[in-house]
Amino acid sequence: MYADEFDKLWTAQEKHHPDLLTGELRSLVYETIFSQRELKSQKGLVGYCELESRERRAPKATLLAQRFRMVQKVNDLILHFPDGTKRELEPAERVKVLEAMEEKEEITFKGLGVILRKMDKSLDKAVEFNLERGGETKLKGNVTAARIRKAMGDKWDALEQKQKDAIVGEIMGAHKRETLFRRGREVWGLNDEEADKFSRISLEEGYGALSRKAIRKLLPLMEQGVSFKTAENEVYGDLLKGRKEVDKLPPVRLHRKELAYHPAGSSGMDLRNPVVMRTLSELRKI
Repeated sequence: MYADEFDKLWTAQEKHHPDLLTGELRSLVYETIFSQRELKSQKGLVGYCELESRERRAPKATLLAQRFRMVQKVNDLILHFPDGTKRELEPAERVKVLEAMEEKEEITFKGLGVILRKMDKSLDKAVEFNLERGGETKLKGNVTAARIRKAMGDKWDALEQKQKDAIVGEIMGAHKRETLFRRGREVWGLNDEEADKFSRISLEEGYGALSRKAIRKLLPLMEQGVSFKTAENEVYGDLLKGRKEVDKLPPVRLHRKELAYHPAGSSGMDLRNPVVMRTLSELRKI
């Protein structure tokens, strides 16, 4: 109703002030009134890493976090055979599966089965993945790379890792499409069509549980097929041993030294979410 009233007022008045009430001004005023403005950055409120207490958690959209998620999932995959036997993926199978996930936003377990049967034609079609048996139907791939590749095409794959990381940073930090369009044209050599697609890319929001520093320490082991928990114990064993069980949850407080949850090695973690505060309070009662 407000938008309709605005249109009627502007249409009536522009006849009397054609030099002032231009189409450009109309768009500007309309956007100012009816569009959601940019919110203040909340980066300062990002939680701390579970393993590196002084480091902030890594954005899910970063290529490092995407790779970490994929490797963790692939390392957890177990093949279940009709005769009741089971096994983990062979090293060559892991490589092929990860290569496929790098190129897609998501991949079904049926698609993964096709990849494995191309490598081993004797593999029974009735073989199931453990996660598939648990109700899942697909795995997330490298969502960030897949979406950027749709805009940039082969130019994306030709870039060095530092350049790819820089592009992801630009997309995450840009607030205006015009900025990304210009960067795509002037810096990354895209034509108008590619630059337009580039300016419209939206990446995954949110943050993971770990920081970039922790991921960089864990990933080399996990790339060899080691599970996350095993890698965590090997890299952060001393830290994990320092975590002790308690008879009851401590009281919930906003002050850093009196919190219900204390990551090992830190003096506490600020809780700013009232829903989380209430949940912790109810949990203590239970």
